[in-house]
Amino acid sequence: MGDIETYIHLRNSGIALVEHIPGTPDELRALGADASDAAELSHLHQVYFGPTRFTGKQRKARTAALQQRHSLGTLTLIETYTSKVKKTLDAWNLRAKLAATPAHRIRQVATARLKELKRKRTAK
Repeated sequence: MGDIETYIHLRNSGIALVEHIPGTPDELRALGADASDAAELSHLHQVYFGPTRFTGKQRKARTAALQQRHSLGTLTLIETYTSKVKKTLDAWNLRAKLAATPAHRIRQVATARLKELKRKRTAK
């Protein structure tokens, strides 16, 4: 396998790659990663493998992302939607739902769910 094929294979491996990321962006920078890649990979590792009060939801999201074979790009897309949610529990529920969604439907499902959450907030 050449360099390009290896790169594509690693980006497409998603959760399997994220699991093996060393903890901090500084550690990744020391390995030669640029700042944006280091931040992205470190953040994904923290979300899917770091400490959280919602370990069951974290495990569910990891398993779903693995089953859906989500790439790094898809995991990052999921995080762009979860970052729009204020409550941690709602963010984890959205993350688990999107991780279980086929990649081509994530935008549609996320948009609908974010609208529901917004209505729920304003209804109170």
